[in-house]
Amino acid sequence: MNLIEKIGYALAVPRSLLINLCVFGFRGGVRIPVLFDNHVRVRGLSRGSIRVSDPSTFGVRIGFGGSLGISRTRSLVSVCDGGIAVFKGQALFGEGTVIRLDGGSLEFGRGFSSNKNCGFYCCRKIAFGDDCLLGWNVTFRNSDGHAIFGSDGQMSNAPSDVRVGNHVWIAANVDVFKGAHVPDGCVVASHSLVTRDFDETNSLIGGIPAKVIRRGISWDD
Repeated sequence: MNLIEKIGYALAVPRSLLINLCVFGFRGGVRIPVLFDNHVRVRGLSRGSIRVSDPSTFGVRIGFGGSLGISRTRSLVSVCDGGIAVFKGQALFGEGTVIRLDGGSLEFGRGFSSNKNCGFYCCRKIAFGDDCLLGWNVTFRNSDGHAIFGSDGQMSNAPSDVRVGNHVWIAANVDVFKGAHVPDGCVVASHSLVTRDFDETNSLIGGIPAKVIRRGISWDD
């Protein structure tokens, strides 16, 4: 960590402390388990809206860092309608991160890391396993945003859970939509569109829509 990064963390402490006290109470909040960059907008956070399984100081960092040369957008953390964000271990979210929960639960496993401008839009459930890595401009959604009704008046595009296994690398500019499942050990190629449930571990997945390109792979960060 260079001097500028250290200064950025230090400047973020006072505001983050106030947010953490609101979310975790005094005993939990004073440790500042979640560090928010000062550019991160927060909305709807209240007692219990964020849960941290291992509440180490600055264990979860939101709005910090990312690849050089990638322009950032404005970061946002919004938890409304009884939504809950769960962090099971240390996690790092780059500049431009958007976490929006309109109900439901968003779960991040241990060792999670995402690059700039990643978005998580959840109204039901999105869950990540341990050791997941995201490139820049990756988006997750478990709904279409608007309801579509058939001639019988029934909703035809209900939300559906999104699941990502352990040790998964999702490269830059990928969209992951409702009902998707990326199994353990998989890699999702850049610019892919993931719309369905995959069941083969250690696979290279890619394309629009995504399909299995290669089997029996492994990857290392």
